[in-house]
Amino acid sequence: MELIERTSVAVYFPSMKSALHIPSEAEIDERIVDFVRNRPNLLQRVCEADTQSSRELGLIAGQLNDEGFALDVEVMREYVIHIRNLEAEAASDEWNVYEARLNEFNVLSGRKTYPRLANNPLFTIETKDLSAYNHPLIGERSLFRGIAAVHVLTETRVLDGFSRKNPRSVGRREGHQLLWGTEVFRRHWLPAYRVRGEGIFLEINPHVLGNVSTERRIGVDGRPTVVDLSDRGVVAHTLAHLFARELSLDSGYALPSIRDRIYELEGGRLGFLVYTAEGDSMGTMGGVVRFAQSGILEGLLDRVLEAVAWCPQDPVCIESVLDSERRIAGVCHQCCLVPETSCELFNQYLDRSILIGSGTSDQQPVLARFL
Repeated sequence: MELIERTSVAVYFPSMKSALHIPSEAEIDERIVDFVRNRPNLLQRVCEADTQSSRELGLIAGQLNDEGFALDVEVMREYVIHIRNLEAEAASDEWNVYEARLNEFNVLSGRKTYPRLANNPLFTIETKDLSAYNHPLIGERSLFRGIAAVHVLTETRVLDGFSRKNPRSVGRREGHQLLWGTEVFRRHWLPAYRVRGEGIFLEINPHVLGNVSTERRIGVDGRPTVVDLSDRGVVAHTLAHLFARELSLDSGYALPSIRDRIYELEGGRLGFLVYTAEGDSMGTMGGVVRFAQSGILEGLLDRVLEAVAWCPQDPVCIESVLDSERRIAGVCHQCCLVPETSCELFNQYLDRSILIGSGTSDQQPVLARFL
């Protein structure tokens, strides 16, 4: 047993899972998906269907067409695959957050594109041409090798549990028991809501980070998790906080209204999204996304560099040793920390000394390589 002060923030850490709305490559009508999943016999038939059998797919499509839908064999095949994936995910005890983040990154970075991404009312992105910018940190061989203005984004957030003392991610089964006090049933539900906003995505070039250690990384089954970052992820996370703090001064949004989203994925995919996401039109006023424009982003970067170079609490702040429990060093509320509602990692995995050095390490600071 451990005593915690009643008013301490450590009493309750919500475990939130969130995903950006990324339009699917296929034209999926959610009404058809809901119709099938709410009819056990039809759902079983769809899940057991042979996707290579045109006759079997045609019979299922005919049954749905009798209900007022219009499907042919090829479209039916897409629905069968889609519904199977949904059922497999629903049967799993864990959220497949990693795959969702990987898909988000591929779309935000321009690695993946398809027709349904164009003019989508829930997700509008503009990949920027790096040659239009004039800054030492921007370029194919510099720190930021990709920039995207996200004019409209839609995020779904799910509360799937909570923790005490230290923030941690919980599984669906454990989270459901924490929230409802019962075992997970097939048609259970968790509280969720959808918000809209805007943001700036910056892709970091991992090849220019040099010998930044990756020893802090904690993996699961050989794959990284969203809530555990290596030192390269710490670089991205610290930069995201610095961006958020500077944006709050000029964008028209208060700091608690700005959030970060960190991407450290396989294949050298590294970057961050700084965005707003509010329950009304407050999240889409254009104050953040305008900073992705050439001629404006450079000024923001200069202010970020100025902010990271000096903290009012220095030298005490920059020379602080690594907090092994929170995995932070060289940061405080004067320079890098943000309201915990703005950080999906609850102000963990931050280190300003990696970027500018602390005077106690022989490792070359990340930003010194470009300035």
